[in-house]
Amino acid sequence: MLQTIIDHSKERFLLCTHVNPDIDGVCSLATILSWMQEKKMNVKGLIQDPIPGKNFLHGLGGAISNESDFDSNEPFTLIALDCASKERIWPESIVDKPDKVINIDHHMDNPNFGDFNFVNPKASSTAEMVIKALIKHEKNITKSWAENCYAGIIFDTGGFRYSNTNKDTFTTAIECLKYGVNPSVVSENVFQTWTQSAFTVLRFALENIQMLTSEVLFTHITNSVIVENKLQRPDFEGVVDMLRLQHGCMITIFARENNPGEWKGSIRSTENMPIITLAHDLNGGGHMNAAGFTYNGTLEEITSIVNDFLLKKWLING
Repeated sequence: MLQTIIDHSKERFLLCTHVNPDIDGVCSLATILSWMQEKKMNVKGLIQDPIPGKNFLHGLGGAISNESDFDSNEPFTLIALDCASKERIWPESIVDKPDKVINIDHHMDNPNFGDFNFVNPKASSTAEMVIKALIKHEKNITKSWAENCYAGIIFDTGGFRYSNTNKDTFTTAIECLKYGVNPSVVSENVFQTWTQSAFTVLRFALENIQMLTSEVLFTHITNSVIVENKLQRPDFEGVVDMLRLQHGCMITIFARENNPGEWKGSIRSTENMPIITLAHDLNGGGHMNAAGFTYNGTLEEITSIVNDFLLKKWLING
C-alpha cells in the first residue's frame, strides 16, 4: 500500500474519504496525510464538514473542506480511504477526474474500483490497515499516528464489542499502545461526545420504536422533526448503537429523513444474523453486521423491504 504511494511520489495527490465521514475514514486520511507530508509529497486532504474527531485527531492541519480549494483540472492521483464504493467518495464532483485511483478500504462489498486496490475485508477498520502498513514500512512510528489509528479501530469495533473484532484487531491495538497511546483518553474522545441534540434524537427514536418481531427493532425520525429541532448529522452518530443494546434484539434499524422522501439509515445485527443483503436491498452496503443505506421513497416502502428480508430469513411467519 505505502510502497505504491512512494512509487508515485512525484505525482500530485488528493486524499478523500466517504460522504458523511466517520472517525475511521477521517483518522485514516489524517494519518496518511501526515505521513505523506513528512515525505515531502505534494498532497492535500479533502473532507466533508462537519469533520468528526477534529478536536482530537492529529494531522488535519493540511485538510480542506471546500472542494474549490483544490484544482482538479490539473493531473492528480486520488487516494480513497474507507470508501466501500466509488459512489461513496466525497466530493462526488471529483470522482471521475483523477488520472489514477488508489483504493484503501476494508468493506467486504468493495468492488475494487481503483487502479490500485488494497481491500482487506478481514481488517476491523481502515485504520487497522493503515497502522499495520506504517509499522511494516517505517522505523519511527509517531504517537500521533498510533493514536489516530487506535481511535479508528475502537470506533469501528465499538470498543472491541462488534463481530469485526478478531485476534489481529487486538494485536494491532496492542502495537498502538507501544507507541504511547493512552486507551482511556482516546476512548473518552471517541465515545463520550454526545450533545443535548444527540439525546433529543435518541428521545424521538425511542418514541418511534416498532418491534417488527420480538428480535427486530425498527425506528425512525422524520424530516419535520429534524428541521424543527435543528438537528445536524453528528447528532445521529451512535444512536443505532444505543438502540441495539436491547436484550434479545438481533437486528436494529434506525432511519432518518434527511430531506422529504430521502432516508439515511443504519443497520446493526448480531453475529449470527448478517444484514449485508438487506443493506443492498435498500441501496446501501457495509459489513456483515453493520451497514448503512440511503433510500429515496417512503417509510412504508422501507418497512416493506425489511419485512421481505425477514420473511426470507424466516424471522417472521409468511
